[in-house]
Amino acid sequence: MPISDNDNLHKFVCSFQRGKHPMLKVFLTASFFLISFSSIGMAQSFFESNLQACNGGDTKGCYMTGLHYDTGNGVAKDQVRATQLFLKACDGGRATGCFRAGNNYGNGSGVAEDQAQATQLFLKACDGGSASGCFEAGVQYSSGKGVAKDLARAIQFFLKACDGGRTAGCFIAGAEYSKGNSVAKDQARATQLYIKACDGDYANGCFYAGNAYGNGYGVAKDQARATQFYSKALQGYIKLCDVGHAKSCYAAGGQYAIGIGVAKDLALTKQFAVKACTLGYKKAC
Repeated sequence: MPISDNDNLHKFVCSFQRGKHPMLKVFLTASFFLISFSSIGMAQSFFESNLQACNGGDTKGCYMTGLHYDTGNGVAKDQVRATQLFLKACDGGRATGCFRAGNNYGNGSGVAEDQAQATQLFLKACDGGSASGCFEAGVQYSSGKGVAKDLARAIQFFLKACDGGRTAGCFIAGAEYSKGNSVAKDQARATQLYIKACDGDYANGCFYAGNAYGNGYGVAKDQARATQFYSKALQGYIKLCDVGHAKSCYAAGGQYAIGIGVAKDLALTKQFAVKACTLGYKKAC
């Protein structure tokens, strides 16, 4: 009995689904290269479009072109040119350009390292509404990089970063209020800042908020709420651990070791410690 065209089509489809058809490898290889070339072509097209916009005076175009050069997306990587474009965007009032240029000066990427220039650019970014610029300005003032060390001013920048959605700023400011460093000690405010950091999925903020409720630091003791914050902290640490953040692996292991916000589990403690060690966190080894 002859095989119909429909039977042949059915066999062809089934063999593709099982990955056994001889043309499958050719098809997948060709598809991969088509997608790759398409992606490269799109990146080059975006680069050319942004460059044209920049040459026409568009500061966003300058910033985006700087990103292309900074990452090598659609054009050969050139951090010297990237920094020049970030500066051009910054001069045109784009805060993100100031921030990126500040990063490059702070890291010596494409320019000679210049912490004083980095600080000035972070300040300009912060004044322009960049929460990340405010945060980095706080880091510069807290460490005395490129500017006289001034922890009180640093805290103000961390608070401004926090208000702009940079959750690490909330956490650091909270820690300073908890310790009373260059500000009046205020456990209640510290706890509120930890909670704000936690609301932004900053794991350390969740852990310290749990600690505050567990011990009654600035709030009434509430073990149930403490457990909720500890549990959220653990979830955050595990997520960070999964993407290779060694200290978060160690922190997750620590919670399992003591049973904070989770049932005690020494097997998982060891598992997280081994991963932290493998990722280079020597304290876990």
